[in-house]
Amino acid sequence: MSIFPTEPSTSIGTSTVASKYEELECLYAAVGKVIYEGLTNYEKTTTTANPTQLFGTLMILKSACSYNASYIDRLISVFMRSLQKMVREHLSLQQANPGAAEASTVTSELVMLSLDLVKTRLSVMNMEMRKSFIQVILTSLIEKSDAKILRAVVKIVEEWVKNTSPMAANQMPNLREKSILLVKMMTYIEKRFPDDLELNAQFLDLVNYVYRDESLSGSDITSKLEPAFLSGLRCPQPLIRAKFFEVFDSSMKRRVYERLLYICCSQNWEAMGSHFWIKQCTELLLAVCERGTFVGTSCQGSMLPSITNVIDLADSHDRAAFAMATHIKQEPRERENSETKEEDVEIDIELAPGDQTVLPKSKEQAERDAGNQLHMLTNRHDKFLDSLREVKTGALLNALVQLCHISTPLAERTWVQLFPRLWKILSDRQQHTLSGEMSPFLCSGSHQAQRDCQPSALNCFVEAMSQCVPPIPIRPCEILDSLAELYSLLQEEDMWAGLWQKRCKFPETATAIAYEQHGFFEQAQESYEKATEKARKEHERSSVSPAVFPEYQLCEDRWIRCSKELNQWEPLTEYGQSKGHSNPYLVLECAWRVSNWAAMKEALVQ
Repeated sequence: MSIFPTEPSTSIGTSTVASKYEELECLYAAVGKVIYEGLTNYEKTTTTANPTQLFGTLMILKSACSYNASYIDRLISVFMRSLQKMVREHLSLQQANPGAAEASTVTSELVMLSLDLVKTRLSVMNMEMRKSFIQVILTSLIEKSDAKILRAVVKIVEEWVKNTSPMAANQMPNLREKSILLVKMMTYIEKRFPDDLELNAQFLDLVNYVYRDESLSGSDITSKLEPAFLSGLRCPQPLIRAKFFEVFDSSMKRRVYERLLYICCSQNWEAMGSHFWIKQCTELLLAVCERGTFVGTSCQGSMLPSITNVIDLADSHDRAAFAMATHIKQEPRERENSETKEEDVEIDIELAPGDQTVLPKSKEQAERDAGNQLHMLTNRHDKFLDSLREVKTGALLNALVQLCHISTPLAERTWVQLFPRLWKILSDRQQHTLSGEMSPFLCSGSHQAQRDCQPSALNCFVEAMSQCVPPIPIRPCEILDSLAELYSLLQEEDMWAGLWQKRCKFPETATAIAYEQHGFFEQAQESYEKATEKARKEHERSSVSPAVFPEYQLCEDRWIRCSKELNQWEPLTEYGQSKGHSNPYLVLECAWRVSNWAAMKEALVQ
């Protein structure tokens, strides 16, 4: 069809190309009819149709579109309906018969071919058709299709994102549609195919491109893709991880204080999940170190003597033999061999004892060989020492960071030793500012995923804080709140009661807790009411310290418990329905006990 075009060319001077082959118009009309009827018959099939019956139709359509991409425009409506049906049946077949590999492979090829035909024809689609293609067909494939089709979808989206030419603007999805697809891929790719390194690398490369593209930098799409960016920072493939860290490193100032503030205040680590994100924090801080300094030993006592120093410890005869050996002229062949990579093996072979197959050598030849081997050994040692003198801190720190990514225990030990040293070099003002941010950071709900992890990134962070000099202060009320919650979860009622009796502000609260411990729930309930009333009046008179709010919450929760112990279900139902204390869960628990079905139904709706 490239030799005999299906339509006249619109370029200047070649508008009569198709007129030379007018006798083929009937053939092309028949081709168009075959394609249209094939798509229509497949679309109108009421029973479950096998998508493979479209193979011939799509092959003909592909040939027609290979020279003229707009050929499909005249069939776009029926084609999109057939594509939607094909995708739906492919996904249903794949879920019903996961083992049908052969039929699934053919259908996957047809789906990918169809997507390739319409990926640049969005300009001729109406709004409904365009919405169906983006939000129904492609999103369904991302959520449920196999890895092969998903790679094709990622490739198509990659072409859309990277093609920024004005000519292609109308033929590509807009930024909002691209954002929908990228977020959908971010949600499902790693979750469905965590072990497919190729697919994950393909998607992460696309995410990295989005963050590097100046036209997309700072747009809404980058904020939505932040979990995918963090996924790139923890990617097990070092090259991809390095690309993401390069963007991460360049996004903030190269100062220790600024980066510590970013770790505690700006970055939400929730998207990291159970990953030990201390590794990323360590890399972020070590990146600001001076990387051009030569590495040397910090203690001269740890240095070993050179290989020639041991000669001074030998007797006079051995020293004379060594002096003679060092003055023997090297053979050219041996000098060349000393420069090769195989010199270690050659030396081992020459020095191997007990080789009875070698012919006996003359005394002169043996001395020459010993001298050559000695020269090779000392040269290798000199080169090794010279290479050590050229090692800089950048190479050492890069190696340490990569080892931390591989070994979580090493990353933990590194952070526990690194953070206190960095804290010590901060100024008093910087330490004071960071101290104020530590408590909200540690109490943040974004660390819930680390609760059951071992080792936990949050535990490691707290351990490093505990070794800081000067110490980082944490408000006592927050520590006591956490301790009280821990006792409650462990059902250590006596420890919980003792803690609250020491820290409560109102004596009525301590009295109520004591009554409750001894089973006097009615007296405890009255004392809780008095404590609540006193707290309310104090709040009306003046501003109350935030430390009182946990005690107020305690009185409310324990009053409800006492009411339950006293079977006061009707007052509890009214309390749960009150305007200021609406609690559908409490109403649901109480309503069925008093046969208040209307309240129960309303609570279920809420």
